[in-house]
Amino acid sequence: MDIFVYYRVYSEHTEKCHSSILAMQNHLRINHDIQTDLKCRVNQDDKNPTWMEIYSHVPEGFITVLEQAVIAAKFDAYIEGSRHMEVFEDI
Repeated sequence: MDIFVYYRVYSEHTEKCHSSILAMQNHLRINHDIQTDLKCRVNQDDKNPTWMEIYSHVPEGFITVLEQAVIAAKFDAYIEGSRHMEVFEDI
């Protein structure tokens, strides 16, 4: 199972958000033996870019772990709107 989470980051909080997410992903990677990635797309019509967190080959129940890690990381103040999660299964 792979998880993709996307959201928009306030441009003025890019550095703080980036540090927070990388720390969270590093913790999750080490403690849950998963692969992580972080991507960014610049939106031409808006100054706030879209970011995407990727969690590959995660175990059952990882969504709950991720949700708890997000709460602990406290980076909601850095994002516009909410986080959107998509889950894909291997076929």
